[in-house]
Amino acid sequence: MYGIYWAAVIVTAVAGFVAVVAWRAWDKDRYAFAAFAIGLPLSALVNEYVKAPLISAIQGVAWPGRAGPAPWGFLLAALWVAPLTEEAVKLLPLTIPGLRSSLDRPSSALKYGMGSGFGFGLGEAWYLAWGITHSQAYARLPFYYFTGYISERLVVCFAHGVMTSVAMTGIARGGPAAAGGYLGAAALHALLNIGALLHQARLAGPYAPSLAMLVSLIVLAAVFERLRFQAFPAGSAAGRVVWVKKTPGEAEPPSRKEGES
Repeated sequence: MYGIYWAAVIVTAVAGFVAVVAWRAWDKDRYAFAAFAIGLPLSALVNEYVKAPLISAIQGVAWPGRAGPAPWGFLLAALWVAPLTEEAVKLLPLTIPGLRSSLDRPSSALKYGMGSGFGFGLGEAWYLAWGITHSQAYARLPFYYFTGYISERLVVCFAHGVMTSVAMTGIARGGPAAAGGYLGAAALHALLNIGALLHQARLAGPYAPSLAMLVSLIVLAAVFERLRFQAFPAGSAAGRVVWVKKTPGEAEPPSRKEGES
């Protein structure tokens, strides 16, 4: 078996262990598991059937012939293709009626967002591994040559979970917050990708992807902690907050904790 596949197995083992621990802590929520399962094939699907045609179309307009350095218009458009498409497709679990109707509290948005994002990130790890097997320069390397891939993919699994949780939190709140949550998730995604894009365009050195990853990880960890505190403000399930939906014409109602009247 290719070394990169063994590296993907390691990513799967570590990410899968974290996912199982979280799922058990969340009372084995069936919708969180469903979101994870739905997320697994989405990376391959969105890359093959959405992102590739979009980037090809943008290139035909903004950079025909690919002569000379990439123009800024193409770079900016390419930067936002992955964030806008991937953050949208990771919301596909919301098509499950029971999951959507139970998205009425911060804890649900966190659980379902982390589930879908972790599944997407794990599927993406295998999709990239499959792509690497088609490279003669890397296909036959042993797994220990891919330590960078392993660490990066584990970070990205976490990142996808946080970003999807941001989007689902906005959708759960409803109204303008839904668009804000989606765009906020896309902005975090763009921050994660900008270093690699600048390096590929030869506008930054080889340090750029790692630096962007480090900055993004710090920001995402802070966002995750905020979401976690909103979901479990007392540090336990007993403190979960429920969003109270308002009807047209009513003032914005306050959030309440479960068990309060």
